[in-house]
Amino acid sequence: MTTLAARIALAILAFACAGACRAQAGFDESASARLLMAARANDLAAVDRALADGASANARNRIGETALLSALKRNQGALARRMVDAGTDVNLAAINGTTPLMAAAYSGDAPMVDLLIARHASVDAVDRIGKTALIYAAGEGHAAVVKALSSDLAVECTLLAMQVFGGHGYIRENGVEQHLRDVRIVGLYEGTNGVQAMDLLGRKVLADQGRQMGVFLDMAGAFAEACSPREAMREFAQPLAGLVADITQLTRELVDTSAQDPHAAGAAAAPYLRLVGHLALAWSWARMAEVALRNADSTDPIYASKIATARFYFQRLLPQTAALCGEIRAGSSALMEPAVDLF
Repeated sequence: MTTLAARIALAILAFACAGACRAQAGFDESASARLLMAARANDLAAVDRALADGASANARNRIGETALLSALKRNQGALARRMVDAGTDVNLAAINGTTPLMAAAYSGDAPMVDLLIARHASVDAVDRIGKTALIYAAGEGHAAVVKALSSDLAVECTLLAMQVFGGHGYIRENGVEQHLRDVRIVGLYEGTNGVQAMDLLGRKVLADQGRQMGVFLDMAGAFAEACSPREAMREFAQPLAGLVADITQLTRELVDTSAQDPHAAGAAAAPYLRLVGHLALAWSWARMAEVALRNADSTDPIYASKIATARFYFQRLLPQTAALCGEIRAGSSALMEPAVDLF
């Protein structure tokens, strides 16, 4: 699509959203306009009056935002809850694709995330640049997890490929050694993976007492809880729920410990990043398994393949998280107490 065509399309969408209250039969247009103005001013009394006068809770402003979405973007929790109670469609997105769940996830408002999910907000919605509520929940920390974990796993996979070749994997003729060189540098680009781990735990998780990480955990936990009653999903949902509980408890412990021990974050950073990465992987594979199980009668082999791969991950790789939890709980003493002259 050309730039001009894109601008025209956005202008058409803006015009449509601006007239949304007129398109909703049975709602008062002027009251809906007053509702949006009152919401912008965070005037709850005026919002109530507009709703009583027949305003639509789904009225949208010129950029497609409902009063609910605008309130969440401005961290106006009381107004947001009022609009949810008024019956706002929790999946109405702005022109740029932002949904109320994305806004709540980004602000780290865990109770609002829980409320929106309970009202059937879609966790799979994607905004105009491809971000989901999950990515908003992870905040800037998602980049550290994706970059560090994927590059570490790339090195491990390439080492396994070299091992398959035996001694021939170590020489140039088969090309595996070049692959290892290529993937090894990724862990050094844009901040080494150790720096990324320190940034995730120190500047993202501990800086806000684990609030935003709590939103991420709540979303994964809600999925696991919703799937647990289904017998076919229990082999995926129950381990996922257990991992959510483990990371929730560990995060609380790290918040408390780091206040007393200045070395706690440094000692826990690398295993914590990998632990969170496993949570993202477990949630992703559980979601893929859930879709595949719903299509179990299909002749398309992709569904059987997804279930088999999910089982491999949950049975062979996810158990690594137990060791990571143990490493984190070991604390910093074994790293920091040995005297310098011992080295």
